[in-house]
Amino acid sequence: MNRISQFALYFLKNSKATAIVFAILLIFGTFAYTNLLKREGFPPVDVPISLVSGRYFVDDQAQVDKDIAQPIVEALKTNDGYKASIDNITTTSGPNFFTAVVEYESGSDTQESTTELADLLEETLTLPSGVELDYLPISASKFNGEYDLVLSVFAIDPKTQTKDLQEAAQAFADEIAASEFIATAEAQELLASAPDPATGQIEEREVSFNRVGVREQSDLNFYPSVIVGLARNGDIDDISLSNEVGELIEGSTFLAENENFSVVATADFADQIRSQVNSLQGNMLTGLIAVILISVLVINLRAALITAIFMGVTIATTFIVLLLIGYSLNTISLFALVLTLGLFVDDATVIVEAIDARKKDKGSTKKIIEKSVYAVGRASVIGTITTLLVFAPLAFVGGVLGDFIRIMPITVISALTVSIIVSLTLLPIISSWILLRPAKNKPEIKRSLANRIEDKIADKLANLIRLLKTKPKVGKRWAIGLGLLSILGLMIGGDYASRVGFDIFPPAKDVDVLQISAEFEPGLGVSGAARITDQINSAIDKTIKDEVTKVAYFIADENELLGQISLTSFNDRDISSSELKSSLDEKIFKIEQATVRVAEVGAGPPSEEFPFKVQVVDENPAVIRSAIADVRGFLQGLEVGPNENIKTEIVETQVEQAPVITRINNERYIEVRARFADDENVSAYVAEAQTAIEDRYQQAKLTSLGLADEGIRTDSGQESDNQESFASAGIAFVVANILILLVLIVQFKSLLQPILILLAIPFSFLGVFAGLYYTDNPLSFFVFIGLTGLVGVVVNNTIMLVDIANRFRREGHDHIEAIALAVKERFRPLVATTLTTVFGLLPLALSDPFWEGLAFTIIFGLISSTFFVILSFPYYYLAVEWLRAKSRRIFKKIRPSRS
Repeated sequence: MNRISQFALYFLKNSKATAIVFAILLIFGTFAYTNLLKREGFPPVDVPISLVSGRYFVDDQAQVDKDIAQPIVEALKTNDGYKASIDNITTTSGPNFFTAVVEYESGSDTQESTTELADLLEETLTLPSGVELDYLPISASKFNGEYDLVLSVFAIDPKTQTKDLQEAAQAFADEIAASEFIATAEAQELLASAPDPATGQIEEREVSFNRVGVREQSDLNFYPSVIVGLARNGDIDDISLSNEVGELIEGSTFLAENENFSVVATADFADQIRSQVNSLQGNMLTGLIAVILISVLVINLRAALITAIFMGVTIATTFIVLLLIGYSLNTISLFALVLTLGLFVDDATVIVEAIDARKKDKGSTKKIIEKSVYAVGRASVIGTITTLLVFAPLAFVGGVLGDFIRIMPITVISALTVSIIVSLTLLPIISSWILLRPAKNKPEIKRSLANRIEDKIADKLANLIRLLKTKPKVGKRWAIGLGLLSILGLMIGGDYASRVGFDIFPPAKDVDVLQISAEFEPGLGVSGAARITDQINSAIDKTIKDEVTKVAYFIADENELLGQISLTSFNDRDISSSELKSSLDEKIFKIEQATVRVAEVGAGPPSEEFPFKVQVVDENPAVIRSAIADVRGFLQGLEVGPNENIKTEIVETQVEQAPVITRINNERYIEVRARFADDENVSAYVAEAQTAIEDRYQQAKLTSLGLADEGIRTDSGQESDNQESFASAGIAFVVANILILLVLIVQFKSLLQPILILLAIPFSFLGVFAGLYYTDNPLSFFVFIGLTGLVGVVVNNTIMLVDIANRFRREGHDHIEAIALAVKERFRPLVATTLTTVFGLLPLALSDPFWEGLAFTIIFGLISSTFFVILSFPYYYLAVEWLRAKSRRIFKKIRPSRS
């Protein structure tokens, strides 16, 4: 008896009290799930950015730059009292407006930094009379960086005056702001007032416009509108906020008294959250059913019942843990639970299968459970520890994506810790009541056909290994052949790896939202931009209206347009979002006086149509223009790619059209943006394009263009953050494997056996890379997360085989018989674990494009690894044991000579 079996027997001895405790946990966990845990979408991520903006009616971007933008930057750069550490300050000066984007070091408190920023500028900056600065801490989890929900107040009569529409929106905003659930309700400014420096008089101008598209039966109708942005009060969740706002709209006195105006929610996180949470909850339920059915098929009905109870208690207890640590039920935590279905079912399968295999042994129930837990408990605990070590470093991944994903490893670690505790405490008790129940005067239950087939396969695999003793020549041929088979699999996996693309955060294959944007030619004014926007809306109506639920714009002025087109759910339509985008592209391409773009927006960072950017830096506009022409000529048609299998070319370059002056840290620049023909391997292409620019624009070339040493720089935008997170994930993966190796060395008191155990990882490569290739998924951040999770599963399998083989060796069996018996004993739980994990994740892989790459990584990698672990791994074990035995003999010969 070891400590693990003693631990299990203690709770078996106090079975009634233990069962009562877990029954309470099951009930309270269910209550926490239905009533206490908040439902959210993706967890909020703190982006360390502040936005400073304002208006200055001078009709001259150079004067705005001189009077406003440059003084702001100088004030921030020269003041040592400003506590927040600033990475970059990017300013944009237009004829009548200015913005400054202040980026802080990662980990800065954005709200606190923004407050300090405002205090500093108000104290030290002298601005032209009448100019006021607005300060906004940017939040990636809010619309436009500041709103939790966006409404559009629209006029049914298209002839409604702009001033009347804005006054109506403000009146509605004032009414709804009185609610206890609303902290602020701000109406968009269509008309703005600012001083005219020439006259000193306050002037009112139309500075923006808006439209909203509303589905009314089979029609998509567009109306003039004003955005009303809402910020929540307190910790009310998004779904509750949506419901409360819906009731406020229904009961609005203003709308009842003003029939010309109506309100629609145009940006509501609750819509996305309901869809994501329902999808993941459905996948979790499907996974649970799959686990139970596989348990019935692979073990028996009683084992399936025990597994079902185990899963219910484990998940319910995990809900309690999430509640205690302050987490919500969101897209990431729910996915982590779906993922752990395949991970912690191994704990149940191993224990239950071990007890089931010994239920015919002579002795008491206590003795059977003691032997069963003794046989597999140690390996099960070591396997769980290694899986925890795999996920733990992911909690320290840096960058925005690291903040975004951190809840996953913490949820997985919590669930696995609960799982191993439940498997060693509650499972033996339930098994004693159900699986080992005396069957007096009852016929013995016959083993199922699946069980008999499993037994025959396990016997044949064991006898195949025994050929090394019974028919050595034949056995050696099988050993060499199966060893070479695994090496061939690794080589083929490497070939597939060279064909798989690389994109840290690839676009989703199908989405429910299209982003629409436009840059207007200079001189159009607000009325001209509004006219072109109406043409865009007409194009939407004529091409894709049957799949559109609403259209909303968040930025609409004389320079640019930014909005989103909400589509029917991809589960409910036959045409993909990319096909809808292509149809719309053909129509809007013909619109003149504006560059209009449509992009797919998935559940994550939005993809950029022009992901690669080159900044030309100089104070002389003529020098910049000349250099830009050179850069565009070089980039246009440039072929980039990591190898011949993955290559594309730059098909379009773009330069800012609006009459603005942009600076980064007070250095004037103009940006050239580049678009690749292939939008599926962006990270690889951006890296190659950066190298090409660096190679071309060396000092001699820069001098010939009249530029300083750093006159041309590359900017990968959000790709730089993605690359930081991916690099952190790579470090986490290496650290995790080192930790696993150290733990295994301590546990197995050997160096060779832990290295042998880690063979399960390369065994998975064939499945991982072939699976990614045939499902058309690139290597990405989430695929890497999936690979990390896969390591925890596959290493468990080899840990169990080696531990059981070592146990048989201690019982007196030779190496060949020990590994043969280990394969025979472990075959059924190996198959059960693989099938339950595969079928638990398969619904998610097939139904949710966002998680597809991650899920398929685990599914195909596990299938591949299990195949080679069953067939090839035993011979690697024997080779290692032969080496260990030979080294011991050599050591014995050397040692006497030293004495």
